[in-house]
Amino acid sequence: MSDPNSPPKTRPFLDRLLFFLLWLRRPMRIANITPSGKHLAAAMVRGVPMDKPGSVVELGGGTGVFTAAMIRAGLPADDLVIIEREKTLFDLLTRRFPSSRVVLGDARDVHQIAEEAGANPVKAVVSGLPILTMNDEIQTAIMGGAFKAMGDDGVFVQFTYGPKSPVRQSVLDALGLTAVRAEKVPRNVPPASVYLYTVAPPAAETPLA
Repeated sequence: MSDPNSPPKTRPFLDRLLFFLLWLRRPMRIANITPSGKHLAAAMVRGVPMDKPGSVVELGGGTGVFTAAMIRAGLPADDLVIIEREKTLFDLLTRRFPSSRVVLGDARDVHQIAEEAGANPVKAVVSGLPILTMNDEIQTAIMGGAFKAMGDDGVFVQFTYGPKSPVRQSVLDALGLTAVRAEKVPRNVPPASVYLYTVAPPAAETPLA
């Protein structure tokens, strides 16, 4: 009997082909023309507090590169909720990760989906979404819903190919969040960075004169 917490065998060539075909159809909804590489996946996993109890919600599971890396790092497969809105990728993830909860849905509904999946507490949200291409309204809905699901001590893990935070400062300010670039991943194609988003600490009070 196979171990449910053992990552499934991948099909790199077929996965790259599938991603490329989906990218051709919906270039603004697919983050890249090929699945993320192992170095980026490892960097994303390092942003997840593995020693802390709780579930992880993955946004935009794709072909399961980040999913497999988290399971390989020790996260139980049944502690994962994967949200994917592309039906082809949803079907693929459902087959590859039968012990995880794979949901066909929109990342803007992350709080409701996590609640209905019984993911409580949620310690981290790992995003494979092309969030840089989204407008302020969508970024706010996704980030706001994620932290509503996680609470003030959660962490939102996001990668980008750009030179700065893919979540705009106006969105961070509106939600009271702070961004830290945790790692650069030059060996990914294209080179990427991993950002961690957390609730900003309260401002220190100015002592009375």
